[in-house]
Amino acid sequence: MLRVKRAMGAVTITTLTVMGLGVAGSPAAQAGPLDPVCSGLQTSVGSFTGTGTVGDTLTAVFPTWTGPLGPLGSTVTWLRNGVAFTNPASTYVPVASDISSTISVQKDVDLLGVGVCSWISNKITVVASGPAPTDPGTPTTALDLSSPLTVTGTPGVGQLLTLAAPAWNLPGVTTAYQWLRDSAPISGATDQTYLPTTDDAGHTLVAQVTGSLAGLASVVKLSDPLSIPDLTPALPTLTRAPQLSGIGAIGQRLSVIDPVFSDMTGISMAYQWLRDDAPITGATGQAYVAQAADAGHDLAARVTGTLGGIDLPPTVTQALHVDRLPIDLGALPVITGSPQVGKTLSVTPPIWSVDGVDTAYQWLRDGTPLPGQQGRSYTPTPDDLGKAITAQVTGSKLGFLDGLATSLPVTVLKGDAPVPTIQPQLTGVPKVGRTLSVSSGAWGGGGNPAITYTWLRDGVPIPGATSAQYALTPTDATREVAAQVSAGLLGFELGSFATSPVHVAKMRSTVSARLVRKAVRKTQHTMVRLTLRAPAGAARTGVVRVLEGRKVVGRGSFRPGHRGLTFVRIARLKPGVHRLKAVYAGSRTIAGSSSRVVRLTVRR
Repeated sequence: MLRVKRAMGAVTITTLTVMGLGVAGSPAAQAGPLDPVCSGLQTSVGSFTGTGTVGDTLTAVFPTWTGPLGPLGSTVTWLRNGVAFTNPASTYVPVASDISSTISVQKDVDLLGVGVCSWISNKITVVASGPAPTDPGTPTTALDLSSPLTVTGTPGVGQLLTLAAPAWNLPGVTTAYQWLRDSAPISGATDQTYLPTTDDAGHTLVAQVTGSLAGLASVVKLSDPLSIPDLTPALPTLTRAPQLSGIGAIGQRLSVIDPVFSDMTGISMAYQWLRDDAPITGATGQAYVAQAADAGHDLAARVTGTLGGIDLPPTVTQALHVDRLPIDLGALPVITGSPQVGKTLSVTPPIWSVDGVDTAYQWLRDGTPLPGQQGRSYTPTPDDLGKAITAQVTGSKLGFLDGLATSLPVTVLKGDAPVPTIQPQLTGVPKVGRTLSVSSGAWGGGGNPAITYTWLRDGVPIPGATSAQYALTPTDATREVAAQVSAGLLGFELGSFATSPVHVAKMRSTVSARLVRKAVRKTQHTMVRLTLRAPAGAARTGVVRVLEGRKVVGRGSFRPGHRGLTFVRIARLKPGVHRLKAVYAGSRTIAGSSSRVVRLTVRR
């Protein structure tokens, strides 16, 4: 097969195929190529040979081509009924599942500058191993027995019959068994052996086998029929069905009241207890104690009477429902512990009315279960603040209804204030104009608290002083200054610590004196100009004296609003040179100071 594209006067070969033809059992001669390009490039022919018999090898010999620039690559594809299957070799051995299928092979070669040349072999039909069929084109695929079916045993009620394993003409056959009564399948009789019952008396039994092999139609074969003799003695008839006695509750003993037949002579009884019609393993006595696994189910007993080795038709008692009893609680669970954020709460274990109860716990916030909180203890978080916390307990035991109880609620309060594990420290020189600092310290309670600062003057907060540093002002002179550090944690009371106060010293001062007139007559007076200097913002007030030695020769005072300036009158001094000095007594916040000596000359 050849497909060609033509465009702009050029020819592009997209797919080139050469067919090889042949029949099973003889080499396949290559057909005359359909495309002159591929035919001209082919250097050898291909073949596909083999008998097609299961187990006999099929062999492919692939043709070769050569292009102007050589082949780029090739692929080999094996086909079963035209559908590709995996086989990496140039040979293939058919298996039983290939019977009736056709096998072929294809090779594609990509020639650079030419395109793809393809070779498809002839098809070989797979047949079963054994004598070759008369018509080579019609394979023998029938599945059959190599020998007739054989049943051993004496036909009769209670006598075991055995079917010999069938011999098939092909290997790998799967066999299914079914016994028939008067050509009708017997329920559950699907083994190689069968024990006839009273239901089979007077009827014909046949063993049926079904053989199955992949790729072939299933085959059904029957054994020779066997007649089961009718029972000569008359079996007793049931006059009263068996009954259950007892109470349908866990731990209660139930008993079977035997059935009554028209003639009880020689009849023995066998019992099988049933739970929802399914046999209970090991429960084959006349009495049975209801177990936890029976709760919520129906119990009954199947009774089978046997007379002279012959099973009488089994009968089943009435069903008795086993109720699930409740698990009661003796007292409500109680939450213990302080209901505060960060404090652990616990719940007392419940006392149930039944032993062996498994208890599960669940903590709730405002009635909503808290994920992952299924233990006996719980530590409230800030999310619980102001919320109602309860503990729910669930008791469970196989066969019983779950017991459920919820404690009384507790309302979560704020946790205790954190306390410093390392106390904040105050550092710095307590003088006006200097800066004090306080450390944050370390705080307990977990988490990273938010730290705030408040500076105190004589125990009273200083407005605006809320950082870790504080610059002392004239107002602080002679006062007690401390720092209060507070630690805030979400859901907890505010923790606070105040450092020991430091006393702030008085402000230093300097006073200077200058004579208005340095020389006067004894009948005249002069003035001393006094200037008081102190830190900015300080109230410069207080008394000042002018001394000559220890003698006071003049008095004055610094008043508010005069900016530290005052004048003192000096008069009635004796003639001579006088050495005068101003002494400032200080104020509540400013320390005293003395001026330098000034000289006053008094003439006659």
